[in-house]
Amino acid sequence: MLSAVTWTVDQTQSSATLQVPDQPFELMDGTTTYTGTLRVRNQNGNDAGPWNVGNTAQIAGTIATDYVDGTSIQFLTGQSNLVGVNSGNYRPDPAAWNGTEFSPAATTGPGVFGGRLRPTINIGIPLTVDVGFFNFTDLSYDVDSGVLPIAGGSFAANTTDVGIESVTANVEGLSIIIVGQILPDLQETLGDVSATNEALAATITSPDPIGNPDLRELTFPIQLQVLIEIDPEVPALMGTITGQVVATATVPAADPAEVLGRQIFYNQSKFDGFTAGIVGVSDDMAIATDKSAYLPGSGPATFDNITSYTRGINGVMVDVANPAGTLTVDDFTFRMSTQAGANNTPSTWEAAPAPSGFTVRPGEGVSGSDRVEIIWANNAIENRWLEVIVEGDDAVGGNNTNTGLAESDRFYFGNRIGDSGSGTPAVAITSATDEIAARNNSGFGSTITNLYDYDRSGIVNAVDQIASRNNAGLLTKINLTDPPAAPLGGDSGVAIALAAPEASDADSAAGSPAAEAPSAGSSGSSSAPAAAPLVEGASAGSLASAADEVADESGLDDDLLDDLLS
Repeated sequence: MLSAVTWTVDQTQSSATLQVPDQPFELMDGTTTYTGTLRVRNQNGNDAGPWNVGNTAQIAGTIATDYVDGTSIQFLTGQSNLVGVNSGNYRPDPAAWNGTEFSPAATTGPGVFGGRLRPTINIGIPLTVDVGFFNFTDLSYDVDSGVLPIAGGSFAANTTDVGIESVTANVEGLSIIIVGQILPDLQETLGDVSATNEALAATITSPDPIGNPDLRELTFPIQLQVLIEIDPEVPALMGTITGQVVATATVPAADPAEVLGRQIFYNQSKFDGFTAGIVGVSDDMAIATDKSAYLPGSGPATFDNITSYTRGINGVMVDVANPAGTLTVDDFTFRMSTQAGANNTPSTWEAAPAPSGFTVRPGEGVSGSDRVEIIWANNAIENRWLEVIVEGDDAVGGNNTNTGLAESDRFYFGNRIGDSGSGTPAVAITSATDEIAARNNSGFGSTITNLYDYDRSGIVNAVDQIASRNNAGLLTKINLTDPPAAPLGGDSGVAIALAAPEASDADSAAGSPAAEAPSAGSSGSSSAPAAAPLVEGASAGSLASAADEVADESGLDDDLLDDLLS
């Protein structure tokens, strides 16, 4: 999960060294060019050696980032506060300046980063003279970057990936002898930081995984080139800053992965502009707002879980919050029931056709979750149930760790083309009743929840009537335990329903328990084995009656069913 994380710098482990090597320069006097070398003398007590040996300062402060634990980090420009703490102890005293001399013995106390400018100019013979003094205090670094992927606990910290957006310093009491003045204190931006952190890598570790598992330690190298512009009368200096920053932060515990939304939508309908592919927000407009996914353990399925769309089930959306990795189609399993005779053991269902489209829309789902959009070819899944499994770290999901789900998430949608909801508690039925209902409710301007606009064209007309006429049939309403029951043996469609003991309509409406298969080696009074009912709570009589109703209304002759019901 993306979090705003502020890292606190460990001053005892963080430092940077400023080195200013000797610099060549040129001076013009009319038509004459003089060349020379500018040396910065490191003034640290009685040490007046060249500054090319460096002067080291500890670093304190904070670093602002957006951070996904173990996955990515982004340094936020303008929000970091890395400050180099002074370690020198020489600072010239402006009061000692008399216009012609400046006493290097006069100091204002320790705790500064100071130096003497001493160029050597060739004017026929080398001439070396002190031209001034300056000191730095509070070197500040502003770090920024794009989103950097973390792999194996490290990420690139080179020029391309991480920039030191600016390095600033307080430059105090500059005394330039050759111009005869003391410059005011100012804050200087050190330019040319383009050669930042070349070929370096930063790391993020867990220093105390047992005692403090949420603690993280960031080790970030510093390798800069900086341009120090002292004064127009003095050539600019090129320096280097090298060192490292070690900082710690307590990372907020990651929210667990969770499925927040399970929706079905009418792909290639009037409501997504009749577009066949994945079109993102337009597809959101085609979500069936009156339909909800069937979840195991929620009792018998209802018409709320079944669509009547003439293109079948061709679009599903799943909103997943805080997935561990980037979701792909391989993180999902799809199965479908047989047409009409769906049973309550979806593990025996056949594999559904492969999706024709799959995409992840980060942050566009419920509560900022990732919306996964999946589509199938039109009518590849029709007049049957579809099972969708978002795989988790369990046996059902094949111990998938990419989703971050501890347990697989299973849900179901059904489809019965041309059904206006005229079925029974046990079955969804498409019959002449639905054709007549479409005829009696024809008109324009249908909303997405219109019961009779089976093709979701926005118009109820003869096309919808014909859809019902051509798709007469039934679909059993599943009633799954949580988790769904293991297979109880094969089923043979209507034959099983006819072999099952008959129950009264009252029993059917109440939902009778599923028949249990006899254990191995057991014996029963009947010579034939007991068959599992087609759906929990559905009696053989109710299923046969439904089948006979479809046959009668469709003009079919089914003497067998008539005899059974007589």
